[in-house]
Amino acid sequence: MENNILDVYIKKGILIMLGLIIQEAYSYTPPQKLTAKMQSFFTQTLANTYGNEPEVKLYNLFLNDYKSKNGKVELNINRDELKKINQILFIDTNYYYFYPKILFYDSYNAFKSANNAVEIDKNAIVFFDKEDQNTTKYGMYFNDKGYFKALINSNAHLEMIEDINDYYFYAGVLSYFVFADIMLTDASCFENNIAKELTAVVFWKYLCDQSNISFYK
Repeated sequence: MENNILDVYIKKGILIMLGLIIQEAYSYTPPQKLTAKMQSFFTQTLANTYGNEPEVKLYNLFLNDYKSKNGKVELNINRDELKKINQILFIDTNYYYFYPKILFYDSYNAFKSANNAVEIDKNAIVFFDKEDQNTTKYGMYFNDKGYFKALINSNAHLEMIEDINDYYFYAGVLSYFVFADIMLTDASCFENNIAKELTAVVFWKYLCDQSNISFYK
């Protein structure tokens, strides 16, 4: 009798696990499709903000604006569409391909208490500060084993990518201002689709912040 009950629980457990695996498989969106959605949305946002201009000019207008206005550019964002894309992006397998887990604690003691209660991902970035101080408000972090690594491996021959990689290696964070400086060194770089895609990935948190959508998982 006990064996029969045990068999039932095992079978239920297997079915639940299979269901989760299938759900995850259907939820997963190939990075190329997701970055294309992000880039398309970001480009449309710039067009909504600056008018019907060539894409190269739109990206240059935005980055110049960002620098001249000290990071305070009001973009015309379709919040509903942003939320739809985030429903895909914020699935773990998708989100952590681009960005790391970032955790905020008021103090080291608060961190220790949390660490005793739950296992903290060894790849997480931990801040002993309130959410979105200068380090995270005016910059972003990559999961350097996912999108960023693939980007570097495929495009290391591009000067802008080499410069961004060098800066990120030493700084450990990608400042929006430094990113803008690097990209604006050659205004024609946005003729390359990679430049537009990367800008969308880098400034996605900026879109979320303006739309009052929490970016951190």
